[in-house]
Amino acid sequence: MNFINKLVLTIVAVFGLSAILNAQTKGVELKSPNGGLKVSINISDKIYYSISSGEDLLLENNHLQMSLRNEILGQNPKLTKQQKRTGY
Repeated sequence: MNFINKLVLTIVAVFGLSAILNAQTKGVELKSPNGGLKVSINISDKIYYSISSGEDLLLENNHLQMSLRNEILGQNPKLTKQQKRTGY
């Protein structure tokens, strides 16, 4: 899998997390198995994320938000549950 595919997969995973991240300021860090890719998620008034590859910062402080017909997902979110797993 090339780097772009991994990056897109990581962004999709982060976006998927936004569904379960419901406004305390908390941070979550995800790393690829080899540690090359890192996604940092910070929750405050919105869900912010940054993506790094090695020492290179690819995206910084972007936010996730989805506008639906009657609501906006990602505004004033709360982290309801967090699980830590290592190795696969």
